[in-house]
Amino acid sequence: IRQWKFEIFSRQARQVSEFANLRLLPVDKALFNRSPITCHGVICGAGFETPAEALYLDKIIAIPIRGQYEQICNAAALRRLDVTCLDSIHPDFPFVILRWLELPAPLRRIPFRPTREIVEAMFGAAPVNG
Repeated sequence: IRQWKFEIFSRQARQVSEFANLRLLPVDKALFNRSPITCHGVICGAGFETPAEALYLDKIIAIPIRGQYEQICNAAALRRLDVTCLDSIHPDFPFVILRWLELPAPLRRIPFRPTREIVEAMFGAAPVNG
């Protein structure tokens, strides 16, 4: 996978370091927000915020954190949207990533709605106590 560059955000990184095609960065909101704009894809946990934002990029692999029920549920929902989800990092991981990087992004038909529309629909569906 040496022909691809990777940016890895880690709490253990104290400064930006580079090793061949890997760039290790400290967790920093500004750096993290810029990274997806120029990337080819996102490999992340199956939490909520990063996968939700990465869906706009179309190329995402989610790996739920073991033992975290919410992440397992999120991964199940992501799979229904044709997002590649891995249960763990296994010996074939580099080959899975290479194949994923070389394939075109899947076309997803996700019904995104403006926040205002969602809130109005929720309040309209709520029972009125009287």
